[in-house]
Amino acid sequence: MLITPAVIRIIKRPVIAALAVVLLHVVGNPFLDPPSEIEIGEYRKIYKVLRTLIQKSQDTELAKMARVCTALYCKVVELLGVETPTEVV
Repeated sequence: MLITPAVIRIIKRPVIAALAVVLLHVVGNPFLDPPSEIEIGEYRKIYKVLRTLIQKSQDTELAKMARVCTALYCKVVELLGVETPTEVV
């Protein structure tokens, strides 16, 4: 897939929203079953897509939104006691 500025403008908010929703669900519902390692791996994949979009676009709005997702991801990692991959920090 060719990542152009037009593509980034179209997909950046849905990518952020998808990641933020699943992470907020985990943080906001600590008494529910925690996500599996597979689910956490999927969160990590979405985050990597986000990092790629930021690198390709140099979009400051996207970078600001990504920082929120980074904070949420780190909170999930803290709550679940799983190891933080170095590419997230």
